[in-house]
Amino acid sequence: MFAAANIGNVTPSAGGDAAGSSIKSKLKALKELFDEGLLNEDEYKQKKQELMKEL
Repeated sequence: MFAAANIGNVTPSAGGDAAGSSIKSKLKALKELFDEGLLNEDEYKQKKQELMKEL
């Protein structure tokens, strides 16, 4: 679960496109953690929702 906590700690880049790319990278990393069984479904959905609010 430690890796999931680090996803949200990345400082967003200045600028819209860069920030969007950063969030996209975080979402991909989050999905990989879920697929590998490192996050349960509730953890995955909660963090995904938080990231989507940043868009």
